[in-house]
Amino acid sequence: MSEKDTSNDLVIQYRQFVERYEVLNKEIDAFLDSAHQADGKELSPEHLRQYRDMQRERDEVFSEMRALQQRLMADETPTNLEEH
Repeated sequence: MSEKDTSNDLVIQYRQFVERYEVLNKEIDAFLDSAHQADGKELSPEHLRQYRDMQRERDEVFSEMRALQQRLMADETPTNLEEH
């Protein structure tokens, strides 16, 4: 597999993580809206646990995005850009 193929694969993976992150963000927003509308007060312990689980997953996806971003930026060093 060439370096360009590897970079293309990383870009595809990065986009998939971005899409997953955006979905999780929307799910968290919707969850918070429904949780607050359900009882009109602070989150119940169960809702808080669910929220933290969702947040943790979103944070993991964000970490993966950042790691891929760093790898992609490393691939764009001036030496590598001249080869493309």
